[in-house]
This record gives sequence, structure tokens and C-alpha cells, in this order.
Amino acid sequence: MNVKALTVMAYTVMLLLIAYFINTVSFIALLLLFILQLLSEIKNVLKLKIIAYFTLFFSVPLFFSVYNIVSVVLSTPYFFMFVNNISKLSSKRTTMGFLRTKVKIGYSVYASSIIALPITILSIFNTQILYTIALYYSLLFVKFMIANKELSKVNVSLNSYTLRVFKGDENSYEVIVSNKSKNSVNIYLETPTCENVKATLSRKFKVLSKGEQLKIGLKIYGKLIGESVLTLKIILTDNNLLAKKTIALKPKVIVIPQYKLALRAAIILLSRLAQLQRTVKLTEYAAKGLTRRTRRGEYYGVRAYVPGDEISSIHWKKSVSKQTLIVKDYRRKPFETLIVLCDLTSKTFNELDDLVYTLLSTLIYETLRDPMQTIYLTIYDKQRMHLNVLGENVSIALLKTVRYLQKTPLKTLKEAVEAHLDKPGLEVLRSSIVKNIPLTVAEVSSLKDKLFENKGYVFLSKIADMVKPPANIVLIHGNVLEKHTYSLVEYNVKILGYSIVEARKPKPRILYEKAKKEPLIVGVKPIG
Repeated sequence: MNVKALTVMAYTVMLLLIAYFINTVSFIALLLLFILQLLSEIKNVLKLKIIAYFTLFFSVPLFFSVYNIVSVVLSTPYFFMFVNNISKLSSKRTTMGFLRTKVKIGYSVYASSIIALPITILSIFNTQILYTIALYYSLLFVKFMIANKELSKVNVSLNSYTLRVFKGDENSYEVIVSNKSKNSVNIYLETPTCENVKATLSRKFKVLSKGEQLKIGLKIYGKLIGESVLTLKIILTDNNLLAKKTIALKPKVIVIPQYKLALRAAIILLSRLAQLQRTVKLTEYAAKGLTRRTRRGEYYGVRAYVPGDEISSIHWKKSVSKQTLIVKDYRRKPFETLIVLCDLTSKTFNELDDLVYTLLSTLIYETLRDPMQTIYLTIYDKQRMHLNVLGENVSIALLKTVRYLQKTPLKTLKEAVEAHLDKPGLEVLRSSIVKNIPLTVAEVSSLKDKLFENKGYVFLSKIADMVKPPANIVLIHGNVLEKHTYSLVEYNVKILGYSIVEARKPKPRILYEKAKKEPLIVGVKPIG
């Protein structure tokens, strides 16, 4: 039992002494209620406490009716104990559903009002009860107004008016809550909603003390390119759950195309290469040594860990001895030929952004592996060729791709590569593929026709005499129908002895860090 409970019990004992001299019936009734009050406090049962103090509040004015309206005032201490216990019961998780409703009052006020409704009806027959119920609702209203005024002193804001994130990447912001009221405040945060991003919060509930400031992490993941509005609702209640206030933050959200960061990463990587070429040169001796010693999949050496490296490549013994993460470096042959077929055929801007980003990230990864690697690259769509690179170094291919994308904005490119399904029969074929229905002979024949119409396959046929197996092929393409066309491409090239290599597509931030920090060229001899 706390001090408040002991004080109110002592107050009840005092009323018992007064009732003893006024009326024997009132004394006995009050004694029974005192026993109920004592049991509820000893057992510490919330519901029993609520019943005890509610009954005492409405019974005391009747027991002391000889004092008329003054007797109503005698029950005031029981009201505060009643509301205090109602708030304790309300603070349990069962009230979370109520907080999401549109009711603007607190749960305690709502529950207290409902409980007193039967007594309100009885006030018609008794003036003393009418005075008591009037006091009850007056005290409830005053407590609600005081609590509501204190809630208005709580400030909620974001550390940025506009939230920006790259598509396919994450970014973190903070929700800042400052409690300038005189009491502690309960804070409930609903899950943020937005069309273009997926948003998560580091926490959803917190009791904020007087004068305390809280920072809650808001992490957003870019899903669709464009501008939208994120809706974040914060529900504030006082410690007794008498008042409730809902604050809605609606910051602007901009999802930036991920290829823009990849383009920036490519420019940084190319500038690093240019700077490196001014201080070192690749000698014929080093080139021969690399060709002689390095095979695809062979252990090349160790280097410092860079975000994005696979956990399986970590060299644990050296990491322990060096007190920093060290990874095993596996590289392909420096002059192993790579063929990249990039089909930009797409139906949406988001899909085109994915394709261009995958192309740039693959070229960046290959440049980091070996800038001198020979590459055959073609960028095309259903209607025309955009860029061909024949037998150049991968760093040159990256440079030409960057220049092409700088001259041709992605929105302009989207208009040029927009897919048109001009054959009605293809929709039936697409439906079969999506539903995983086995294809008929006619449908397989239709796919073969699509294969020979594919500009990437035509390009591959033309360079087949120049690039003999073994060579690696990277296929970059979108949409469901093209996936099955490229399944036939994969089947045909594997029969000829070529190897299919997966395109690299890390998160934009990881790619950017790799382009900035990862070591570039091996097998170089400093000038002089």
C-alpha cells in the first residue's frame, strides 16, 4: 500500500467515527465498504479497488445526507483514487485498440463516463445523487482539460522536412519527441504508411518523463521511383490516460533512381583509374605473370574487407591476428573475355532503372576485378541497338556506357525502349508462363521465333567467330516474357561451351563504397 491509499483509508476511518454518532445504519453500511476498501488494497486487485472507490464516492453523500450539499464534497478523495485505478487498468495492452480509434478523449475518461451512466439515471429520483453525479462529471471534465493542456506542450518533429532514399536502398531519419509538460507522457507510434517506400520504426511505445527528449529511428526502404507523402501517426496520452492527442506527420518522400548513384560511383571509379594511370603502368612482364599465375576461382591473396563482401570469403585467422576484417581475394583471369547482353526492353520506369543499375554495377564490379579484361558489350531494346563495344577493356566499356547515359537521360531512354506487344498471341503465351502451365509445341515454336528476333542473340551470333569458348556471358533483361526468351539463349550458349555468369546487383550504397575504396589494379610496377 502506498501513502495515498493509507491516507484515504484514514479518511474513511474518520468518516466512520462521524457516522457512528449520526446514524447506525449509515455506520454499518460504511463499515462494510471500509472492509471492501481494506481488502482491495491488501489483495492489490485493480478491479476490486475500482468497485470499492466508485461505491464509496456515490454512497458517502447518501450516508451523510443530513449535511445536504456539503456531504457531496466529502466523497471527493474517492474520485481521485477511482480515476487513478481506472488509469492503471487502462494502461494494459488491451487498450491499444482503443488508441487507434477516432475518439479524442482518453480511455480513462471514456471508461469512467460509461461506468457512471446507470447512476445518472437514478439521479432523477434523488437530489443527493444528482449533486453527486454533477460533481463526478465536473471533476472528470476538469482533470481532462488539465491533462489535455499538458499534452499540447509535447512537441513532435522529424529531423528532415523531405525524406530522400535511393530505390532499392535504405536511409535513416529520426522522429524527435520533446516533453515540455509537467507530467510523464505515453507515446504510441503507428506503423508509417507510404506508397513508394517501406518504413519501419525502431520502437513503437515509450513513456516519456518530464523534460525528457526522445529520438526514435525511422528507416525507409525505396520501392518505387517518384514523389509521395509518408503518413506517420503519433498518439500521445497523459499518465492517467485521461486525454488523448493524435499528431500526424506527413513529410514529403522522394525515391531517387538507383542508377544515378551507380553513375556517380562509375565516375568516381574512372577518375581513380585515371589518377592511378598517371603514377603506375602495367608492364608486359606483370601482364604475363598475371596470365600465368591466375586462374578463374584461384586464391589470389588477401585484402581489407569492404562492405558487400561475402561472409564466406573472410579469412578468420588473419582477421584475428590483424585485429580487422581480412577477406580472401579470388579473381578471374585478367584477360578472360566477358560478353554482356543488356536488353533494356521494359514496361515501367522502375524496371528500366533496375536494368540500367544492374548493367552499371556489373561493369563496376568487373572493372574492380580487372580493368584490362576484354569485353564485348551490347545495349539494345526490342526496336534498336543503343551501344556496342567490341573487344575493348572493361574500363573503356564502362567509360562509354557512362558517356552514353550522360547524353541520354533515363526518361528519354524510357520513351525509346517502351515495349509494345504487337502480336495478340503473345498475351496468351505470357498468361501460360505466369501461371506455370506447360507450353505447347506451338508456344515453344513461338518462343524460338522470338529468339531469332532478339537483337542480343543476333549480336552473339555475329561475334561467335571472334570469341571462342571458354568465355563468360552476362544476361541482363527484364519482364516475364523476355525471361523465357533468354532461357533459350542460355540453353543454346551452354551447348556451345560458354558459361553464364550472374549479373552483380548490390545495394546502391554498398556499390558506391566499393567504387570509392576497393583496391583497383594488381600486377603493376611503379614508374622509375
